[in-house]
Amino acid sequence: MLFQSPYKWWQNHNSLKNSKRKTLHEGLDILFFKDKNNHIQNLWAGMSIPTATDGKVVNICDDFLGQSIVVRHSISFQQKLDLIFIYAHLLTDIKIKIGSDLKQGDIIASIADVTEKKTTIPPHLHLSVIEIPKSTPAKNLNWNFFSDTKSKPNLINPLFL
Repeated sequence: MLFQSPYKWWQNHNSLKNSKRKTLHEGLDILFFKDKNNHIQNLWAGMSIPTATDGKVVNICDDFLGQSIVVRHSISFQQKLDLIFIYAHLLTDIKIKIGSDLKQGDIIASIADVTEKKTTIPPHLHLSVIEIPKSTPAKNLNWNFFSDTKSKPNLINPLFL
């Protein structure tokens, strides 16, 4: 699903058509990748997920398919703001805790197995990028905050980073 899309990319159980979301999509859903032989592959439950760049884990919270890992990355565009990445629909690696320092490429989690969730949504990685004030408490960095249309966190399209 693309950034800011108003539609679900999966079908509802009782419908063959995609339906509208309550809010615009906060990030990017990744279902496929190209392997080293340039073949398109599906992401699968249990597949390891690395971090995009150096950073620090500032929160781990539940989402509707698994867990989300909130990482404050060491890149920022403005002095008073932080750039956080939310890696979602995962099972956190046992070594990853709040406060863990990360290096680019560190394995942080695996794709969650959604078979017991009774959903038509296949295993995938959701990636959101949000610019927040440095003063935002880490405990507030969860899906209530990320999708809050009143506080309007500054969502950034991950494709452009």
